[in-house]
Amino acid sequence: MKYNLIVFGTRPELLKLIPVILEIRKRNLDNRFKILCTNQHQELIADLLKLFSIEPDISLPISNYKRSISETLSDIIKEFQSYVELNDSYIHYVIAQGDTTSCLAAAMVAFLNKKQFAHIEAGLRTFDNDNPFPEEYFRKIVSLSTNIHFTPTYTAKQNLLKENVQASKVIHTGNTIVDLMNMLKIRQYQCKNESIKRFLKTTNNIIITCHRRENQNGNFDILIESIKELATTNPELNFIWLSHLNPFVNSKTKNESLRKISNITVVQPVSIFDMVELYKSTRLIITDSGGIQEEAVSFSVPTIVIRDKTERPESIEVENSELVGNSPEKLKAAFYKFLSRKKKVLKNPFGDGNAASIIIDFFVQQNYDSNVDKIDFHKISADLSHEKF
Repeated sequence: MKYNLIVFGTRPELLKLIPVILEIRKRNLDNRFKILCTNQHQELIADLLKLFSIEPDISLPISNYKRSISETLSDIIKEFQSYVELNDSYIHYVIAQGDTTSCLAAAMVAFLNKKQFAHIEAGLRTFDNDNPFPEEYFRKIVSLSTNIHFTPTYTAKQNLLKENVQASKVIHTGNTIVDLMNMLKIRQYQCKNESIKRFLKTTNNIIITCHRRENQNGNFDILIESIKELATTNPELNFIWLSHLNPFVNSKTKNESLRKISNITVVQPVSIFDMVELYKSTRLIITDSGGIQEEAVSFSVPTIVIRDKTERPESIEVENSELVGNSPEKLKAAFYKFLSRKKKVLKNPFGDGNAASIIIDFFVQQNYDSNVDKIDFHKISADLSHEKF
């Protein structure tokens, strides 16, 4: 019997695929799907795999530790190609999420082996290949290889239609991260992380994260100086800087002058459960993360985005985010603007929490032994697409 192959290798991908995997379990469809992990974020995903009892069916021997993007991409393509060759007659759809190296490799190998490829979180664009780098370039290549595009927002859907993607191949689902946040918000959880435990009793927390390649330069030092100034001026606030396993980021956050300020605390990456608890007790986030821009909306926590462009304009449109680039002046202005604003519950522009259900509905409707060219994608797309957000 044919199966659909879900491919991931990084923490952001896995987070957004967890609702899809849980939906598969809920419907007892495990025999129709297999999970392949490319493993380039092995350390970062181990806790998630354990917490949600996810055991990949296939694990590739990949590591991106101190390796170039090209080397990692080449390794994944080589290993994934070998797997596809051995299992060619069994694979129906290859499914991947986002704009990572593993997603790009999966899309390319699927295309070159004439396998159907389904892209979750399709259609994000900044229209600038350098911002973010290399994700914007990856997205465009992935879209060229995609047979079914699952779009997280109406803007993403319009982006694809403007690129002449057939409307029948676009299914509007919402973002699966909303599904996950909705699940975790209501879950009872006792934080065991001593680094952040004390902050969960207050609501005066400011979270900082910075890891993107375009900020792994002098921009990072500018940010450090800005945070030091804001922390010194606002001693009543707790500035929690979430570090990263990336060697550059990890070394920069060990800055002695940063750690000497009493209300700045640098902590190592936290679990998704701890992150949800932090969201509940946080007033403001300063970040260059795309995922955090999405997650924060579910908790009505405003985000200052230290990037020049974002592929998540929806958060800006609902006034939950503001782009400041690497300007200290813009950062400070946005900081005090959001700090003085009363918290308000927002309608989530990233979906209603049913994305995983719509995605699995699509695969349930497939005849795995039929000719894919005979499937009425137009009807399926019209039946499944959500247009209410």
